[in-house]
Amino acid sequence: EGSFDSAQMLKSSNFDQAEQRKALADTVSGNHTDVIDQLKGAKAKIADLQAETDAARAEADARRKDEQDQLDGLQTSRNDQAKVKAEWDKRLNGLQDDDAKLGSADAELAALIQQKQAEQAAAAEAARQAQAAAQAQAQAQAQAQAQAQSRAQATQAQSQSQGTNAPGSSAAANSTTTAGGKTTTTSGGTAPAPSSGGGKPVTGGRMIWPINGTVSQEFGHNGHPGIDIFAPMGTPIYAALGGTVIYAQFNGGGYGNLVVVDHGNGLATAYAHQSQILVSVGQSVGQGQQLGLEGSTGYSTGPHLHFEVRVNGSVTNPRNYLP
Repeated sequence: EGSFDSAQMLKSSNFDQAEQRKALADTVSGNHTDVIDQLKGAKAKIADLQAETDAARAEADARRKDEQDQLDGLQTSRNDQAKVKAEWDKRLNGLQDDDAKLGSADAELAALIQQKQAEQAAAAEAARQAQAAAQAQAQAQAQAQAQAQSRAQATQAQSQSQGTNAPGSSAAANSTTTAGGKTTTTSGGTAPAPSSGGGKPVTGGRMIWPINGTVSQEFGHNGHPGIDIFAPMGTPIYAALGGTVIYAQFNGGGYGNLVVVDHGNGLATAYAHQSQILVSVGQSVGQGQQLGLEGSTGYSTGPHLHFEVRVNGSVTNPRNYLP
């Protein structure tokens, strides 16, 4: 029935009113204490929540930092991988360019080898014919000398049987011929044929490895016309088989300092990218004889020996000839 007036209760003079005032005061005091306790509890909870929030925020910041560090590391790794890939792509492109340039020089080298082999064959044939002609000439001279000596002996025998000596009838027991620019005295025999000069190169047997190294590229890969053998700069290069040097100079087609050895029967070997050549054209070399020093001349991405085996000018897999 209307609101309770606490002020009126406090002003009341009768006992009931006093009791009511006390009860109200107790109620208010108790409520105040409860409110304070609740407020303290709420503040404590807020403090706990704040601490939990701060801890959660700190943990989140730490995780965020770890994730960012991982992302940064991943990005660094990706950048490093990109650099490595770019470097490998560069090297691969260099190798492919090297192969392409060597491939373009293949026909030139094949023609060169065929030409040199043809020249050697022609020179050998010319020497054979010259030797045969010299032998024929020597035989003809010997035959003429023998016939002259026989006639002289017959004339002398006839004169002796008649007891008279015919003027000019004595036999030419000795005659002089010239062979190879030297004067040789014969006595009715055959004059020795002039020497063709030079020893025959060793052509038999299986090839040896031309350098002590590691094969870095095989024959036929991307049209590669030989095998590449990696070794430190200046490693000695040896003849895989005995033969005759038919090319020993810088090659502008990509091979750099190049040596080509002809082994006869259309077989030849090529040794490219040398830093120094130690043989010359026309020189006979034995198997295992040093030809030069390994290098990186011409179209080369680094020190190595480019080794080729050619049959009648055409490339073939060197592995078929190596141990």
